[in-house]
Amino acid sequence: MSFRRGLAALLAIGLLPAVALAQTGKTQADPIDLMTDALVTMFPVGDVMQDAADKDPTWPLQDKASAVPANQLICLRNELSREGFRRNKRLEVVEYAQQHAANFADETRKAQAVAPVMARMVGAGIVAANTGTELDPTSALKNTTVDELLVFNDVFRDPKYRDLRELTGFGDILSFENGRQEEAGKATGEKIVVTLMLKAMKTCEVEPSALI
Repeated sequence: MSFRRGLAALLAIGLLPAVALAQTGKTQADPIDLMTDALVTMFPVGDVMQDAADKDPTWPLQDKASAVPANQLICLRNELSREGFRRNKRLEVVEYAQQHAANFADETRKAQAVAPVMARMVGAGIVAANTGTELDPTSALKNTTVDELLVFNDVFRDPKYRDLRELTGFGDILSFENGRQEEAGKATGEKIVVTLMLKAMKTCEVEPSALI
């Protein structure tokens, strides 16, 4: 698979409801927070959901909002907010760190190194969605250094970092061949969002039957 086509797969993940990437703040010394910040930077779905919630007080249920008590809607909106996304991602990182203690420091450094590159890729996808234009993989490479690309190649291709790839949510998307990269990118983005919604429903005790 060409590098350009591989980038297109990742850019396709940005084809979600359009929203500008949030500015990342200073990272903290806690390794758990460092990893969490890197993961949230890579895929700013929390910003996407926050933008949707800010525009619609009935989001994420819209016309089904009246089918659940107000406290459940508030709970869903809290879970599916910018802070809610980071909070839940941090819980995943805590569990991951316990299971990968020997390599966690190295993987945190790798995640921090690739986060800006991945953010630019997803950002390019968001721009394409905003403007209705075709995805341009090369636009994501602007201001990207060779060192960043070397680390990126390690993280998203080396079998050693397979578990880290799963933690990011992107998995082995670069392994797709035969023109399926963009399709895989969109499917990955949709899977992440649907999973977040279902987990929020479980936390907030919202029965699926209420939404039918």
